[in-house]
Amino acid sequence: MRTVASIIIEMLRDAGMDRVFGVSGESYLAFLDELEKCQSIDVTLVKVNTSLSTILPSQRS
Repeated sequence: MRTVASIIIEMLRDAGMDRVFGVSGESYLAFLDELEKCQSIDVTLVKVNTSLSTILPSQRS
């Protein structure tokens, strides 16, 4: 069965997205669970959103 999460991930993959950063949380666990199944998108999760400010600059091409 297709879910909203799987449809969104399919759209991200079709748009060429290969990396996702986010803050882990219970409000979108279904999306994160579905994202973990996707082999073509790398996922980086942090516990505190300020941690993203140290990760993102180092990921720029």
